[in-house]
Amino acid sequence: MGRTARHVAEKAAFRPKRLNPGVLLALGIGMFAALLGAAFHLWPDHSWRDGRDERSVAAVAATLPAADQETAVPPAAPGAQVLGGKRDAAASREHCQDELAALENSSALLRQRRAVAVAKFRRQSGLTGLARELAVDLAGQRAESKLDDVYRRNHPRSTSPPLARQRRQMLVQLLESVGLGGLLGYGLWVSEDRAPELTFGEREMAEAIKHGVPLEVLRKLGDWSGLFPGATMTSGVNLANAAAIYGRPTLLRWLIGQGAAPFGGGAVLDDLALLPVAKDDSRYAAVATQLLKLGARPHMPSTLGWLAERLPNATPALHPDARAILEQPEVERVAEGLRSLAADWNARIASAESVERRCLAVAPGRAALLSSLASKQRHEDAAHEAWENALAQAEEAAAHVEATLGTGDVPEIARAHGQTLSLWAAGKYHAAFDTAEEWGLDYEPLVELSLRYGAPLPAVLIAVERNGGRLPENAILLLAARPWPGAAELARVLFERYGFDPHFVDDEGRNAHDLLSTRFYYMVDALDPDFKALARFLAEQAVTVKPRPLGFDPLDNVLRAALRGPLAWPAVVDHCRFLLDHGAPVERSHLELAALIAERYPTRYRQLADAVPELARAKGH
Repeated sequence: MGRTARHVAEKAAFRPKRLNPGVLLALGIGMFAALLGAAFHLWPDHSWRDGRDERSVAAVAATLPAADQETAVPPAAPGAQVLGGKRDAAASREHCQDELAALENSSALLRQRRAVAVAKFRRQSGLTGLARELAVDLAGQRAESKLDDVYRRNHPRSTSPPLARQRRQMLVQLLESVGLGGLLGYGLWVSEDRAPELTFGEREMAEAIKHGVPLEVLRKLGDWSGLFPGATMTSGVNLANAAAIYGRPTLLRWLIGQGAAPFGGGAVLDDLALLPVAKDDSRYAAVATQLLKLGARPHMPSTLGWLAERLPNATPALHPDARAILEQPEVERVAEGLRSLAADWNARIASAESVERRCLAVAPGRAALLSSLASKQRHEDAAHEAWENALAQAEEAAAHVEATLGTGDVPEIARAHGQTLSLWAAGKYHAAFDTAEEWGLDYEPLVELSLRYGAPLPAVLIAVERNGGRLPENAILLLAARPWPGAAELARVLFERYGFDPHFVDDEGRNAHDLLSTRFYYMVDALDPDFKALARFLAEQAVTVKPRPLGFDPLDNVLRAALRGPLAWPAVVDHCRFLLDHGAPVERSHLELAALIAERYPTRYRQLADAVPELARAKGH
């Protein structure tokens, strides 16, 4: 493999942090040892690029369409002279390559990071509840809400008491008649041979509403299950909420007649305004009309605009609570800060989109030109050269620290730092906290140590709280570098409580998926549960599996590791499938690597091609 591939994790996750001189002195010996280890791992390794591989790459390139060749030149612009057109096209293509190389992130990744930055700003704004939501709405950022959350908070989740066998059989037959037997009747069948335990309650009824089950069938479902359609859950949500959010005006009218008025009618109106489908579907206008007749008043000013567009004859007013809060100056102050933050991110996104659109128009073949194995390797080599220079400087600093330690002239506070870290690494968390408190030390090193190597969840949370709720900006990279038992659970808790950025990328554009994929260079067995759990967490947060336009991506990393003949071959196949299922594009380098695997390991290649047919498109395989 290439020189940098095996240590992307170390390079990305363990970049030097700003520590005071005392900490540097205390950690000097450890840093020196770590740097020696890094230098060993960073020793140039071209074993995967031996002569046989180079010839194979050339052979594979010969099988690809001519338009995909590295030297392909886009057609000249209409009306241009042939010679000048080719020269201009080549220059434009070269310029696009330079621009793409300088592009910090893709526009898609920047949009994801903007959403995280906005969410973090909201949490740290000092406002809570309705005041915070109003500030977000004034800033024009409420549309960033996740649609899944909108549906979830209007979807009842409770069930009713167990049913007798005869009723369960009737319900299953009725569900099967409307095509929902497998979706909602599974548990009813399972309970046939056991004591009755699964029921048909509000959650299942809301699911039937979501799938468009007719009113007459819903009424039968309610009668046979004993469900009272007007019941309101402890959360305040009932079936009328589901009817409104899924655009069922006739059903909503019937449920209202049964006493099931939507809880928080104003909130339901505000949620409707977030649904893209509600802008074009007349059913939602009918739903909004009914809610207004019930006395619902929206809280969000933007909802008034939505209602004016859908119901031009209506004259709704904001809820009195919202009007009172909008008079507070803090709300407008936070809204202005959020507008400024969003504008900065939008400018970065627009700049990236401009580069991408222009280069796609000027050089249609750029994707093949930039995604070949040779092109990506050149990009990695250039990045590695810069990394080696930085490593040399760090080694000089470590040597200076070691010399200082050798004099014995070490401040007491530096010794306290070293003692605190040693206690923490030994699992003596209470003693580490006591030492840090006694000396008034910074807790950030303890937080970083926990993210890198693991610690009990309570201890980590205490360290984060004592650090003022601050996390390293590369926290997700520290967790992904070597996922330890409980890393995914910690990531989820820290994300929910403190809002760290799961989309964070390092200076070279690598993200947590990149770091996870480098674990295949060390893997000799099947994927461990901690690796899978962290990968699932990243997928839940929509972290991109293609974080940068140039250089090796996670799919490249897995396939390149496979060329070295890892024992964990089923894990390679599984993770390739995972990456493609979550949006990884199949690029020229991936096909080239798959062809190399076919040449070197035919049996393994057939397993890969069966599970991931997208990688079996190279001619002759």
